[in-house]
Amino acid sequence: MDVFRTPDERFADLPGYPFEPHYADVDGLRLHYLDEGEGRTVVCFHGEPSWSYLYRTMVPPLVAGGHRVICPDYAGFGRSDKPTDRGWYTYDRHVDLMTRLLEQLDVRDAIVVVQDWGGPIGLRWAVENPDRAGALAVLNTGLFTGRVGKGFMAWRNFAERNPDLPVGFVIQGATTTELPDEVVAAYEAPFPNPESKAGAAQFPLIVPIAEDAVGATEMKAVLEALGRWDKPAMVAFSDSDPVFPYPRAGEIFCDAIATAGEQVKIEGRRSRSESSSGWAENTEGPARGRALGSSPSGGWLYGVEGVPLSPVSPVSPVPPVSVVPPPEVSAGLAPLSTTCFATTGCELSTVAPLAILDCTSTRSPTATSVRSRLPSPFTSRTTIRAFETSKVNV
Repeated sequence: MDVFRTPDERFADLPGYPFEPHYADVDGLRLHYLDEGEGRTVVCFHGEPSWSYLYRTMVPPLVAGGHRVICPDYAGFGRSDKPTDRGWYTYDRHVDLMTRLLEQLDVRDAIVVVQDWGGPIGLRWAVENPDRAGALAVLNTGLFTGRVGKGFMAWRNFAERNPDLPVGFVIQGATTTELPDEVVAAYEAPFPNPESKAGAAQFPLIVPIAEDAVGATEMKAVLEALGRWDKPAMVAFSDSDPVFPYPRAGEIFCDAIATAGEQVKIEGRRSRSESSSGWAENTEGPARGRALGSSPSGGWLYGVEGVPLSPVSPVSPVPPVSVVPPPEVSAGLAPLSTTCFATTGCELSTVAPLAILDCTSTRSPTATSVRSRLPSPFTSRTTIRAFETSKVNV
């Protein structure tokens, strides 16, 4: 089997990506993963055609919050080895490689974050390894059981016509604003030539588009297994994703997972940016431009529109957000100070839901703005401080 290995110098001095590489040998391939911090593990499964660089702004606040963060690169992506035969790439093979990698790392009770192709891979890993997965955060993804929408078919047709996939163009097209050239270049770093792009080019083509297609039965089984999931879960989708449209795509998971509660809507419009004051915004969507505030008298999160995030340091106070909790919110919930939570610079996701990964979501008894409850450990000031001080810097 011919394998392309991206030269290490391609990854030198990437903006916002200071992490040390880690490698594991799995089935003769060198697989790369980030492994930062200590504590309960968060495993972040990336999508297509991105790699672990996608989660670069989420790693520091999660580590500061007391977590071990693992972000693997699939075979064919990032710093992992890249078989050059497109036919080598299958859904089963991707899942198997991730399963064996995370077994080597002895991951247990992990918070599983999935987005895009991370959903079919990460959610299957979670339900097939219940002793290793302890909570789910489902962001803009889907399980393909043979039915796909027009948005996906347009993307699939594009990938099929372009085997030399223009990775930077694809990433740029999925964002709210123009990305800096150096960020686009960082996404393109693993893919210097057509042979390095075999996995990225093949991913859309292994999505089953008929009920009898390869992979459809397996993904249906994952959805059925999610119906038996009894651990914490959260579903958060952008309202501006043409491939996984809100609310329909997220409702599939909310209906399947009893503990998911109400779907979190991440609004697609951009928040205000004031460069003169250093206010930051999430410029890389589709889940973008929204801040979350916590109630001063209860452990509920609310969507707060138009609240910019001031630059802060780990010891600086966070500008308050005025949030009036509805009377229906129980006074018995652990009180939290009124604070501002940052949306992330993560291109296709959001860090705000990560602030409630450890929660047990419940369906809101009030308005749709009520999101989720914050029991331990996120009622601790130490953990919350990591999110209060996280700055969107893309």
